[in-house]
Amino acid sequence: MIDARKTLQDFYQSYMDNIEAPEKNINTYRRICRYGLCFNLSLFLTRLWLSVEEEASVFNLLHQDFIKAGLDMNYPFGGKDRYMAETDRGMAHTNECRIAFVRNQLLLAEQDK
Repeated sequence: MIDARKTLQDFYQSYMDNIEAPEKNINTYRRICRYGLCFNLSLFLTRLWLSVEEEASVFNLLHQDFIKAGLDMNYPFGGKDRYMAETDRGMAHTNECRIAFVRNQLLLAEQDK
């Protein structure tokens, strides 16, 4: 069984790395621009060849992180209309709330070490 928290933290770090230095992996950056965290997490996990149960455990932690942050589980960073507008324009990665959430999750992980 995987360490679901570590896997989610690895995803958060990968997400931020791609936002902060898109030239390192332009294909990943283009995907990040187009979709939100849940879809990007799904693609990230696909590369790890996890079982359905392991993937579910990571997604459950992501949803728990949303809840702990006081966010909606379905459209946590401004609602459905904002999400649809951002993804239609390929600008999901610029959502300040999404970026702040990921940065905060990385900070919390550092504090827990």
